[in-house]
Amino acid sequence: MSSKYDVIKLKVHLSSAHYYVLSRFLLSKMLMFCRIPEDDAVRISLEVKKHFVNQEQTSITQEELEAYLQSAMTSFGYSEAHTRLFPVVTQFHTECIPLVLLIAGPACHGKTTLAQLLSARLNCSTIINTEVLHDINASIDDLLESLPADYTSRSFESSASAGAVLEVVSSIHAEVEKAVREGKVVIVEGERLHLSNFCCFLDPAFQRSSGAVVLGVVLDSLDRSASDVCADYYEMAAQLQPVYTTDCVSVTCAAPGSYSALGARVATEPSVYVARCRTVGDNLELSAFLHNLVIERILAELRHRNKMPAGAEAAQGSSQVQLPS
Repeated sequence: MSSKYDVIKLKVHLSSAHYYVLSRFLLSKMLMFCRIPEDDAVRISLEVKKHFVNQEQTSITQEELEAYLQSAMTSFGYSEAHTRLFPVVTQFHTECIPLVLLIAGPACHGKTTLAQLLSARLNCSTIINTEVLHDINASIDDLLESLPADYTSRSFESSASAGAVLEVVSSIHAEVEKAVREGKVVIVEGERLHLSNFCCFLDPAFQRSSGAVVLGVVLDSLDRSASDVCADYYEMAAQLQPVYTTDCVSVTCAAPGSYSALGARVATEPSVYVARCRTVGDNLELSAFLHNLVIERILAELRHRNKMPAGAEAAQGSSQVQLPS
């Protein structure tokens, strides 16, 4: 939605030597990261730009921007928990914390829908589909065979499509490594995405050392048990316990303090979740839960780096915040 106020540039100074020109589009995306619905995020960003232009302030500080932004968010009916998240999101981008989401599961269960919903919430422009990635690789290398449509396990070692599977795994590894190295946000999804092939990134020790947030989600329907779903895509999962349950959505994770199939102790904060939805439409509710989970992990990483913004601790009370619908 364009506005006459977009013609006027508003400089936001981070310091005496550095500034940026405020973009309403990027500001609204950051507000959506703060759990603000898209319509209100657009209106709030316009209100902020309108305020400073009408006051003939075309050069402001970051502190002035955040102060009025919090006031505008409050006037739109959002709580302090929402307003405290904006400096957290700002610090997340400043620190270039890598964020990688791996979404696995069988076909026709809403993985692409979930990836699109999360990309809008988390301002992620990079979504990688494993099937598209394979098609691209196959178009370049004629020696690669087609992947079996019912591929779900790691039995490819003895199949004719081993080269095709390994090529996809190698490509995804490269993309994830690049995201971690450059501090980017990336979402990978597909029915042929086997999380056990990426356990090195899901390892809590790797995430602590690299400063990255990497989460794996196995998505299926409520008709199947969580243990059966997880066994198809992540053999290393330990005993599962519920973390979020409603009539339409059930999410489980590895129990804190339990042991994996390889004998390794599972971290208190698990990296792999099994999500089961009644219908594809219930992915909207699931995306809200995962959005909260990502914010909690970002807060934990900022705390680990001693980069937590002042007063941001109260933002962690995500269960008390009204989720955008």
